Amino acid sequence: MRLNAIGLRNWKSYRRFRLDIPYGREKPVALIEGNNGSGKTSLLEAFVLCLYGRLGIPLLARANSVSRVDRSYERFMERALNSGARQGRTQITIEITFQSDDNEYVIERIWHFVDGALRKNDEEVRIFQGADRIILASPDPEDDERFVRDFVDQNILQDNLAGFFILDGEHLERMASINMDGQVKTALEAAIGIDRLHRASADLRTYARERRRNLPDNAAATAEARLALNNLGREIEERATSVELLLAVIGPLRERRDDVVSRIGRLHGDSYCAFKTHFEQRESVIRERDALRDELRRLLSGELAQALAGETLRTAALERIEAEHKAAQVKGDEERNLNRASEFVDRVSRHTTVTDDVARALALAWREMWGNRTADAGGPLLSHLGETDRLSVAEHLLKLSSVSASDIRDLARAVSRADERIGQLDRALGEQKGTDDESKSLAEELNGIQEELARAEARHAMEAAALRELEDRRSCEEQQLAAVSLGESGNAVALKRSAAADRAADLIDALADAAVPQNLDALSAEITDAYRSMAHKTVVEQIKVNEEGRVTLLDRSGRDLHELDASAGENHIFTLSLMSALARLAADFPIIMDSPFARLDAEHRRRVIGHFMEMDRQLVLLVHPAELHPGELALVTRRSGELLKLPSTERLPVTGAAS
Repeated sequence: MRLNAIGLRNWKSYRRFRLDIPYGREKPVALIEGNNGSGKTSLLEAFVLCLYGRLGIPLLARANSVSRVDRSYERFMERALNSGARQGRTQITIEITFQSDDNEYVIERIWHFVDGALRKNDEEVRIFQGADRIILASPDPEDDERFVRDFVDQNILQDNLAGFFILDGEHLERMASINMDGQVKTALEAAIGIDRLHRASADLRTYARERRRNLPDNAAATAEARLALNNLGREIEERATSVELLLAVIGPLRERRDDVVSRIGRLHGDSYCAFKTHFEQRESVIRERDALRDELRRLLSGELAQALAGETLRTAALERIEAEHKAAQVKGDEERNLNRASEFVDRVSRHTTVTDDVARALALAWREMWGNRTADAGGPLLSHLGETDRLSVAEHLLKLSSVSASDIRDLARAVSRADERIGQLDRALGEQKGTDDESKSLAEELNGIQEELARAEARHAMEAAALRELEDRRSCEEQQLAAVSLGESGNAVALKRSAAADRAADLIDALADAAVPQNLDALSAEITDAYRSMAHKTVVEQIKVNEEGRVTLLDRSGRDLHELDASAGENHIFTLSLMSALARLAADFPIIMDSPFARLDAEHRRRVIGHFMEMDRQLVLLVHPAELHPGELALVTRRSGELLKLPSTERLPVTGAAS
């Protein structure tokens, strides 16, 4: 997704203005330059409000209040109306054009005013698609706002992610003032939509409670069900406490395990991952070596002995097999023909009278003609071989002629190379395992921790499974309680709906719980790459985020640098790293920044510019002419097209694009 243009009418200092934004795959950066007061921040605000309307107010640093969004929104829009358009009926219009790989979208939002006052709830949003600007109509004319919000979420950018893609210097500073854990928690929840999931779950549970609350209550019939439900609730609380206590044990055990593994890695100059890789490689090479040895034994004990017998002996054996094969064929033909003597006499008797003496004479002549024709093979030396066996032996003898000394030599060398590789891996493993007392002590400590951790995790799994079973029982008991409380059959529908809402809320909560751990590794890796690219201090080797959202900054030795004091510039770098990570993971959308470099020193500024210039997405930068030094400007212009300059407020054009 890329930004093509933004058009403004009666928006702040812009009476009528359009900015076309060039884009190319080799030059994806749009550099927009403007002096103070030329409307850089106004452009960014217009962009946010056109997409999100009142939902965008919390993203604007110049909005009065985020606690009372409605009133703040009205005041902000009334102040945003151009001073030359405050009389009579007038309007603010903002139009943004986007281009995806296969389509073009135009979002147009219009606010209506009377004598400078915003007409409440008189706001229009239109969405056009394609080169012909086909207007997209809402399926529910009564809820256009939801249609637009869903369209922007699904096709442009979700509002909860906007703060990480569209920001000015003040917003960046506000984010950087939050501690790293808080920033990551906010980013994760935004990227995954955790806040939306929690809101949906809470709404469903409220709906379920209200539906059940309106059901009739037969006190006598429900007393027993309520008592059972209360008892079950206490049991669930006890089980939940047990699960929490086990988690409190498991967490430190995992930290101790990771610490020992890290110490083993540091002690021997390599990581546990490398140790495991060497071990697995050794097992693989051993299996390969054993297979080669089996093949070599087969050649040496079988084929080689027969191959060494010589070509003359093998040829004689082949000739003997061929002779006996032919003799067997002739003998078979002889036996079949001898058995047909009586058939011959019968056929002759059909044409003439045959006496017994003549019949015997004919049979004797037949046998004399077909008998004693067996080929002379010199005696049945290979009589133990059947027809199929002769063919197999002949093929094997022919194959032996291809067995050469080089085959055996190559196999022997391959076995030798495998032995050498196993020796190398044994030495590498020996170096990593170590034989000193500290290595043995760490290994023993690690084994003990692993055993204790395995027991705790097994108990936790059992307790958690029992807790889930109890919670399922409670859900059934709640439904039973509601069922016995029904005064009439019509209320069964309400009960089913409330139960369905509770089940849906449970699923949403489970999804929210599972979503964060599944995305931690990818987020940690992206933040690390971005931070190391932009920070001029190289002490941070890796940034990790755990399931609770806690950030650790590790140096080469695995020491956590998180507690060290960081400068304001370094806090900005972490925030920008978070933005970069989300941009790579969360959405295909341009990054739009207003004055992002003003609070950075020269070295950080150069590295930040270099990092963002190499990102594979559109980047729109709104900067003051003095914000970038000549060398920094050269870095930007290498990846940007034409420099766009905003006119000053004194010479804003009535119409046209920025030049």
